[in-house]
Amino acid sequence: MDAAGRVAAAPRVKVVRPGEGRSGGLAPGVGVVFKIDGRDSGGALSIVEHPFAVGALVPPHVHTVEDEFSIVLEGEIGFRSEDQEVVLVPGGYIVKLPR
Repeated sequence: MDAAGRVAAAPRVKVVRPGEGRSGGLAPGVGVVFKIDGRDSGGALSIVEHPFAVGALVPPHVHTVEDEFSIVLEGEIGFRSEDQEVVLVPGGYIVKLPR
């Protein structure tokens, strides 16, 4: 958003090569690599990679702005949201929509 509260136009094409993306730490043992983020999509969605250490936990949180889609690339991950709980293996997706 700019100073007037307008959403900036998203780029028409973005190339993200393997190993690229804005990265950082989300929680102890949990990384985050933004492949596509809200700035790229005009606030519509983000696509991220989360490298996890075995046994790492993400603190409870709520998505309030953009949709987020995550795919399990290797290993397995448990996911809980409200009363839904699932364990996903490679190829599984998690879709998180804003409230």
